[in-house]
Amino acid sequence: MVPDHEAHQAALTQFLRTDLDLGFTFASMAETQARDDEHRAELTSKALEAAHAVRRFSSRVDDIATRNELLQRVDELERVAGGISTGTS
Repeated sequence: MVPDHEAHQAALTQFLRTDLDLGFTFASMAETQARDDEHRAELTSKALEAAHAVRRFSSRVDDIATRNELLQRVDELERVAGGISTGTS
């Protein structure tokens, strides 16, 4: 691989991991610190937005093992966020 491409891949992977970490933080806050159902729903939505963004851009990660690791974390975030009761329909 070309050094610039390697640097791009490293930066992309780090960005996606950071976005997942943020998504898990939003999910955790929704479960433990939300003021009300509306706030919980907003935090849950942000967690799911992070998951969707990582899923979308993970296809640009060349290393299959890294891509699979990211997608496993996306699945987990979606599972966690999907299990948060927002009190809304």
